[in-house]
Amino acid sequence: MLASTLILLHSLILKAQISSEVYAYIEVSHSELLTQSGLDGGASYELENPFEFGLRFRVRLSAKLKLETGITLYNAKVIISAGPSPFNLPDRKESIELLSFPALINYDIGKNYYLCGGILLDFQTRKRSFDSQSGIAYEIGIGKKIFFDNIIVTISPNFKRHNVIQFESNYYPEKLTELGILVGLGYAF
Repeated sequence: MLASTLILLHSLILKAQISSEVYAYIEVSHSELLTQSGLDGGASYELENPFEFGLRFRVRLSAKLKLETGITLYNAKVIISAGPSPFNLPDRKESIELLSFPALINYDIGKNYYLCGGILLDFQTRKRSFDSQSGIAYEIGIGKKIFFDNIIVTISPNFKRHNVIQFESNYYPEKLTELGILVGLGYAF
């Protein structure tokens, strides 16, 4: 009798746990196109108004682990300043857009706090004068979830490095690097 009661109680507890979450988010960041070594005489790049928005889905793998995936669109204006030249070349603007598909692991570290990390599969939507950012990236961060019944507010500061593994080979690749904060609104079920 005691064993069957414990099994029933355990079953009810497992059913009561939230197993999946879906949320929409926006993210603002400080972003830069960085090279591993400085290039004398090369153009310089400054990113303006970087932002990201997307939709993500989390599914429970175990008591402390969740798999997170989704779709993301990153956008920023890039001000390109020409390198040293006898001509007075004006700055020009281009935009950078990345379509990303994350595969992240979330690890619960306390009540509604988690660490997250994993890879992003990035596709730059248009060819530009700077190096393509299409490739494999990584993301690491920490997050806080605030629950209002089944409604979730997610806040997550994070770091991302794009173009770590390039789809197009470059001798001195520029790598989009972001330090951002994500704010999301979602539903747990």
